[in-house]
Amino acid sequence: MHHLTFESPAMADFENRKGLTRLLRIRLSTQLKFALSKMVRLKETRLLATNLMKQHQLKDDLQSLMISCVYLNKDCELPRNRESFLALLERHKGDIVPFAEKIDPIVNEIFRIAQGISRQLKGKISFDRAQALADIKQHVQRLLQPGFMTSAGMEWLSHYPRYFKEVEVRLEKLPAQVNRDRAWTEELTALQQKYDKRREAHYQHKVIDPNLQQFYWMIEEYRVSLFAQQLGTRFPVSDKRLRKLREEVEAT
Repeated sequence: MHHLTFESPAMADFENRKGLTRLLRIRLSTQLKFALSKMVRLKETRLLATNLMKQHQLKDDLQSLMISCVYLNKDCELPRNRESFLALLERHKGDIVPFAEKIDPIVNEIFRIAQGISRQLKGKISFDRAQALADIKQHVQRLLQPGFMTSAGMEWLSHYPRYFKEVEVRLEKLPAQVNRDRAWTEELTALQQKYDKRREAHYQHKVIDPNLQQFYWMIEEYRVSLFAQQLGTRFPVSDKRLRKLREEVEAT
């Protein structure tokens, strides 16, 4: 039970941010709509997102991302009363549009590459490649799960194009390395299952653990190091480092 004293503030902070995001989205609906209209590539992005994400989920996620990054970033002190809430509204009034313009090309690139991958996954599949393609399909779905932008935040969203380029490279190399791909897929599936199991336990016990979140992104970087080393990783990554981090993930 030792995690209660340590983890409860993190959980309280998480819930508080969720509530504030909802509240700010209502208060700033006009400004958010205006910011979306300033995203010159958004029309194309919406088209590219067809079959990958529902339109309302894309819009929801973009708006929540704007709020969490512009108004409720990690360094900001969360408002505790009406005065500080109004001050927060005022303070960042001019920041939404520049932020929308900054994320516009990133989001566009994500869906452009993802749509290309999605097209490659259609059609006849030879038996020897079936396992790799099933893993790629799941991987893409996981990367694009509803709310992915807000939960990644700018810190990780900016790396998303590289994660999708890794999948492109993997598909390109697949015919020549089917056996190697299979071995890596099995290793990655085991890591992902460990993550999913622990995440489920943390969710049940209402635990927020930064180490588990780091473990998730480390798996992503590990994929890059296996399938597309030439793209480079954000930090050094290996199965040994993954094991070490997994041991640091809070047991529940």
